[in-house]
Amino acid sequence: MSQENTSVETKTWIEKLVEKKLANARPYEFLKFGNDFCVKHEDFVYCNEGGWAQRKPWAAQIKGLHPQYKFEREFLDRKRIDNVVYQILPSLPAVIEFHGGSTKHDYRVFYLLFMYGERLHAALLKESELLEALS
Repeated sequence: MSQENTSVETKTWIEKLVEKKLANARPYEFLKFGNDFCVKHEDFVYCNEGGWAQRKPWAAQIKGLHPQYKFEREFLDRKRIDNVVYQILPSLPAVIEFHGGSTKHDYRVFYLLFMYGERLHAALLKESELLEALS
């Protein structure tokens, strides 16, 4: 979860978001598996994986704007441990889009994840806040 692979441009807009959202952030639990830091997918978004309404949970790091798809995304790897889906985190701070839902409802939420002290914190972002930060 170091910051060494994060570009200067990315740091700038993410650091602005961290300053803005620090008061609204709350701590989240994370696990360490080898060198990977992981969070439970279900802690961030509802995802029905059972029966006919099955959805595969996914998450992606938002890297910037994309002319065709609105956001430039880098999809994150996941691990399943004891039938629980964990998303492997990129270098922090980062904006992560979590996807879940069922066949009737689609849930896509954006979170700003960052370390504050020794704890992982996350703040929910509106799409408009994210677009404003990227512009």
